[in-house]
Amino acid sequence: MKKHPKNLNNKQAESDKPFFSKAEGGDSFFSKAPDSTLQKQPADTKAKDTANAAVADACKSDKTPEAKWASDNPGKIFGVEDTSAGKASSNELIFWNYCVGETDMRDAHRQRLNEVGDRWVELLKKDSSLQVKLQGAASTSGNADSNKALAGQRAAVIRDFLIAKKIPANRIVIDSTTSPRSLAPETSPENQARNRRVELFLFRPTPVVSKLPPWVDVDVQNLIIKQQGIPTPKPTFNEADNFFARTHFSMAASADITLTSLGGTGVGFTQILTRDTLMAQYSDNAGRTMLLDYANCNLLPCKDLENATSGFAIDGLSMFNSGPGTTKGKIGLRDRPGAVFPLHYPDAKKGPFHLTHYFWLMNFAVVLGVREMGAFIPLNHAFWSVTGSENVDIKKKQTSGLAPISIIGDWQPGMAPGLDLEAIYGGPTCRYVRRSESNNGQGVCVPNQTIE
Repeated sequence: MKKHPKNLNNKQAESDKPFFSKAEGGDSFFSKAPDSTLQKQPADTKAKDTANAAVADACKSDKTPEAKWASDNPGKIFGVEDTSAGKASSNELIFWNYCVGETDMRDAHRQRLNEVGDRWVELLKKDSSLQVKLQGAASTSGNADSNKALAGQRAAVIRDFLIAKKIPANRIVIDSTTSPRSLAPETSPENQARNRRVELFLFRPTPVVSKLPPWVDVDVQNLIIKQQGIPTPKPTFNEADNFFARTHFSMAASADITLTSLGGTGVGFTQILTRDTLMAQYSDNAGRTMLLDYANCNLLPCKDLENATSGFAIDGLSMFNSGPGTTKGKIGLRDRPGAVFPLHYPDAKKGPFHLTHYFWLMNFAVVLGVREMGAFIPLNHAFWSVTGSENVDIKKKQTSGLAPISIIGDWQPGMAPGLDLEAIYGGPTCRYVRRSESNNGQGVCVPNQTIE
């Protein structure tokens, strides 16, 4: 196993000088306490063990505010839970708050990867098509070239750890071609910590071909895509957990399928998010307005969460022919998107900014296709959208304006134009735009903020 230095010799990487601007109190205006919902590490049971772990996990430098925040806080973890197997398991992880200028995992990262690695070994043994992808990133406080090398070395450390766990090296990919996006505007040491990270996830390499092989025949009848027809739920105002939420029962797709093949063939729907516009307006008692824009969180186009390891968007509503012969049945796909915003920002109680308006627009492409010998053959596609734009009255717990609605297009033959499905299947799921009520609608990504 290769050894990697814990600290780069190039001192300009991530540690040249403080990069954030300070407010009058000495901290960034939007800095806040560590987000406990993103910190998922085992609690030590003995004080001695805690002290020893703290020493082992200590950063080498705390000379700048960025380095001091890293040293004062443990490694952080954001996990995307895949419930397709009936239980919550992280098939996508973001390890963040690396020590400034260093490549080693923090103690929390190492513990979590030790747990996840064992399960991934078994998953890869059972499914020979699954692979692991690693993407390293660095903050922007240092030299760009040095930071690129630093990001790659952070990913390489995790690669070697997984190889030591008996994951074959040829099934681990370090993605150095994609420029890592910023998960937070670097206006505070904590936000800089979010950009010092490694993202790791399972994926299924999927070549896309245009025609079915001669030994596969698919007859599609009653291909339908429509609104679900379920009334839009009332908005949620949750002061205890500081979030406002809107959901909409938007889309339902189905088809009657007759599949004939030699076996191992699947038919189902896959769904791609192509646009995600999410903005919220806030005001304070001084008459100022603030806009939160989640555009920097978008990694588009992206696939559904369950597509990390499954063949289709929902395997349970797809069809698989296990042996030679013909199989008949109905396949389906339903979606109920949601939008979640903090009620008060940045402080959950004091604000000083309070939600007054939101705008929400998501565009999707649904593709009906066949999986055969690892390839995907698209048969039909359709586009649909959900949108809403409402004024929000927190005191009265009311909204006014355009409540969420869905707009459904018609089915068209073949693959959706302009989408590289092979690249999409090789990338992460829509984890960045997954905003859940459990983390006040924010997740690991911090929106851009504009104050007037």
